[in-house]
Amino acid sequence: MAYQGPNVSVTQKFELSPPAVAIEDLPSVVVGTAYDVYEKESLGNAPGLSSGTSGGAAVSRLGWGDDNVVFDHTVAGRRAFDFYPPKVYVRAAIQDYEIEGTDIDLSADGVLLDASDTYPYETVLEGASEAYVPYYALTATVTILASDLQTVNITGGAVVTAKIQKGQKVYVTIAATPTLVGTVGSTPTSEGKIRLATPYTAAVPAGTAIEIGIASGSLLAMPSNFYDPNADFFASRVQIGDILEMNTNDLGEEILATVVSVVNKNMLLLMTDTANDNFILKLKSMADAALTFTATFSVGSYKLTRLIGFSQTRYEDATAIALVSKAAANQFKVAQTGFIAYNAALGQFGDPEVGFWFTISPDATQVATHTRFYKITGLFDDGTNWVISTDEDIYLDGTDTLFTGAVTEYFAMWDPQIENEVVADFRAINDNEVGVVKRITSVSDITTAWSR
Repeated sequence: MAYQGPNVSVTQKFELSPPAVAIEDLPSVVVGTAYDVYEKESLGNAPGLSSGTSGGAAVSRLGWGDDNVVFDHTVAGRRAFDFYPPKVYVRAAIQDYEIEGTDIDLSADGVLLDASDTYPYETVLEGASEAYVPYYALTATVTILASDLQTVNITGGAVVTAKIQKGQKVYVTIAATPTLVGTVGSTPTSEGKIRLATPYTAAVPAGTAIEIGIASGSLLAMPSNFYDPNADFFASRVQIGDILEMNTNDLGEEILATVVSVVNKNMLLLMTDTANDNFILKLKSMADAALTFTATFSVGSYKLTRLIGFSQTRYEDATAIALVSKAAANQFKVAQTGFIAYNAALGQFGDPEVGFWFTISPDATQVATHTRFYKITGLFDDGTNWVISTDEDIYLDGTDTLFTGAVTEYFAMWDPQIENEVVADFRAINDNEVGVVKRITSVSDITTAWSR
C-alpha cells in the first residue's frame, strides 16, 4: 500500500512469511458455545436404594451440581456433544473405573442409578478365555471305599472329561437322598474315580447317583462353580457380592451370577438360590438363567463387575413410618412404636442406626426416583421417639420442598452394604459467557479466561 501527497511519500509493506506472522504459537481450537468444563467432579456417593421386599426397582439420582449440562446431543448438537461426551466413573483407591454407558442413564438433572448397576474391573475377552463352569451328574452305581473313606468309584464315570476341579462339592445319592460326602481333594486323573479332601463318615456300598459342582442337595442340576485356569482371583481382589457376567459358547446365552466366595485362585463359588434383590448375595443367580444345565460348559468371554452402590431395604413402601414432628430443619422425630424387630430372613426392619440412608416422602407412597436421600448422623432416644438428624436441611424426596414434619410425611430407611463415590467429566453451557468476547494472545490467557 502506498500514499503520496505534496512533498510526502508513505509506503507500507506487509510481510506475510514466517516468523513475521507467527506472533503467538497457540493450540488449535474449535470456536463455539461458551462452556464450563468439569473434570472428575464429585456427584456424591451412590446409595443403591432398592425398593420394597424384592428390591431393585427404585432409581436414585445424583445431581450434576450445574444447570445446562450437555448430557446428550439434543443440548448442543451432535458434533459438539461428540467432541466432549460426559463420562461417569466410580472413584476407587487405586484408579477411577468408568461406568459403561449401558449401565447408567443420564438426564438434564443428573446420573440415574439403580441398586443392580455395576462397573467392570476385570475383563477377559473372546479368544483369550479358557474359562468354564465345571459340572458333572450321572445316575449310576457309586461307592466310597471302606478302606480309606475317601476314594469314590463311579461306574461309567467321565469326571476327567468334565474337567472336575479340586474344591468342588460332591453329592452322592444314598437311600434316595442326595448327600454331601465332601469336596474333591485333587484334580481327577481317572474318569471313574475321585478322591475326597477328607474321609467321609462311613463307607457307601451302593450309591445310585453322583453330582459334582452344585451348592446344595436341594439345588440339583444347578452348577455353582466358575473356573479359569489362567486367573488369580485373589490378586484381582474379587469380593463377595461382585457379579460375574459370562458369555457362553456352548449355551449361547449371557449368564449373570453373584460371587458368594473365592474357593481358590482359579475358582469362584456362585449364587444358585432363587434371586431376592433385597440381599446382596441374591442379586443375581444362576437360577435366573432360562437354561437346563446338564454338563460342563465353556465361557467364551467374561467380565467381573462390582456394584456401584447397594443398600438393603429396612423400611420402605408399605412399611414406611409416619413422622411425629419436625425438631429442626435437619432433625425430626419418629415414634419408636413404628419400628419392628429385625427380620434376618427378609433383611428388613430393625431400629435406626447412624450411617443408614433415609428419605422423607410427601406421603405414604414412595417415589420412583429418589433425589433427596440423607445419612443418619445423629440419633437420640427420648423415651418415646427416635430423634433423627442429618448434616443438611431435609427436603421431601423427589421435590424441591423442605419437609414440614407433618404426620402425612413418611420416613423410609436403608442399610448400606456397598457405597462408592461417583465422579464425572462433563460440560455445562455457561449462560454468562455466551456472546462475550475475550482477547486471547497466549495459552495463559485461555487458562485465565475459562478455567474454573
